[in-house]
Amino acid sequence: MITLPIFLCVLTVARAGPRPDYTEDQIHYPEQKLSAMTNLTEALFVKKRNYNTTTAHRCLSAKKIGDLGDDKYNYTLKARVDGHYFSYPVTMTGSTTGGHKEHNAVTYPESPSEPETLHKIVTMNKEHTCFVLARDNGASHVKECFMAMTKDAAEKDIPEQCENVYKTYCPGNSITLYEQGCEA
Repeated sequence: MITLPIFLCVLTVARAGPRPDYTEDQIHYPEQKLSAMTNLTEALFVKKRNYNTTTAHRCLSAKKIGDLGDDKYNYTLKARVDGHYFSYPVTMTGSTTGGHKEHNAVTYPESPSEPETLHKIVTMNKEHTCFVLARDNGASHVKECFMAMTKDAAEKDIPEQCENVYKTYCPGNSITLYEQGCEA
């Protein structure tokens, strides 16, 4: 008689199939709205990321400077290298992926020398002060992610929602890029 419950359990697991990618799992759509990020009036800072971990850049930030309409936004990206800040303008284009009905992704170049790259929102906290984004890296199957936070949030403990999803979805070593005193 024990075999029947085991059989039913195995059958249920087999029918369930593989879980969808977190960014395309409908249960997580409410935590993946681009508008929550683009509606912010303050800058977002990259707290940490799990790619390009040998960079000398610190204090990476993005500040919205305009809404161009047609799902396009002007931002200023800024970073500090060897104590000096440099910045450059980028146009970010919002889009939807998978079955999303609202924009959940944005395409832009991370530096002037890089091509435009798709970045999907993986999650955000309820206060909209912390966002985890994954970029489309093409060749690699490793999720390349960064955590973006408002300045106030970046100077405190990482919100649980962002930290838990980042740890699960974004494997590998990470580098902390936010430092006290970063300027946008």
